[in-house]
Amino acid sequence: MSDVIRCPHCGKPVEIEQALAAGLREKVQAELLVGFQAKEREAEAKGKATAGREVALLQDQLKGVRAERDAAQEKELALRKQREALEAEKKALDLTIARRVDDDRARLRAEEQKAAYEAYELKFKERDEKEAGLRRTIGELQRKVDQGSMQIQGEAQESSLEELLKREFPGDRIEPVAKGVRGADVAQYVRGPGGAEAGVILWESKKTKAWVGEWLAKLKDDQRTMKADVAALVSHVLPPGAGPVALLAGVWVATYAAAPGMAQVLRKGLIDLADQRRSQQGRTEKEALLYDYLTGGDFKRRWDGLLEPFAQMEKDLQREIDAFQRIWATRAKQIERAKRSLLGLHGDVQGLAGNVLPEIQMPGLPAPVDDDANG
Repeated sequence: MSDVIRCPHCGKPVEIEQALAAGLREKVQAELLVGFQAKEREAEAKGKATAGREVALLQDQLKGVRAERDAAQEKELALRKQREALEAEKKALDLTIARRVDDDRARLRAEEQKAAYEAYELKFKERDEKEAGLRRTIGELQRKVDQGSMQIQGEAQESSLEELLKREFPGDRIEPVAKGVRGADVAQYVRGPGGAEAGVILWESKKTKAWVGEWLAKLKDDQRTMKADVAALVSHVLPPGAGPVALLAGVWVATYAAAPGMAQVLRKGLIDLADQRRSQQGRTEKEALLYDYLTGGDFKRRWDGLLEPFAQMEKDLQREIDAFQRIWATRAKQIERAKRSLLGLHGDVQGLAGNVLPEIQMPGLPAPVDDDANG
């Protein structure tokens, strides 16, 4: 049986072996606890050291990542700036190219317009010179007609228009117009010195005693139908106010006596125009189109259409000048008579009143002489 002792605190019996085992167990437990705590502290210290190293390593890695990120961002920023600079340079280059293209286009357009204007101005001057020459020729024809060449009148009236043209221009092709064409009689196919055809004159002959205005419109229609360059009408009677040769509504009109001279002028004009067309065949397309228009029938008809109102205005102006001159002459005579009457009245009154009546100065007369001042 084991030895028993009592607990000093509670008085209970405790076996010695059991008490020793409990004490030993507590000691072992305490030692184990101390060892475990030491191991735990050691492990904690090792863990902290390892964690510190890992944290330091991670921090180093994070610093590297951040540095790489910063470098990448800087590189990206640099690339963006470079791209923006390139885009800006490209836009500036595109703008510069567009401006240069616009400048070149404007310069070329200005050069083309200048060349076209110079060509137009040159042709317009040539047209003026030809028009002036034509007017001089018409004036000469009018003077010849006014002189009354009875021989020309007799020959023109005795022969038909077709015979007259064949006799005057044997080198041209003179053909009667088909019966279906109502307003024309003869077509004159003008040939130049080399035999090349230069144009067509469509002739109409009238021998009535009264002028009919509808003739002109019918002849213009026939001109368009036959594509003739010039329309001409010969008549014994012309409209009031028209001379022996006139341009009416785009149709050249003449008396029988003036017909040969007018035919010479029209024929020469067509030959000159044909020569100009042939000499300008090497021009560029635009210049050729402009030249063809200036030398073609459309421009001539428009030009003739411009001349008609100017000629009419010139006639109206001359009539107004003549009318005003007559009015002024009448008024001058009336004023002269009034001045004489006034001077006579003044003389009568002065003879009765003596020097009491003051002198009257009349416009256009010398001032009266003061005898007292001279004395």
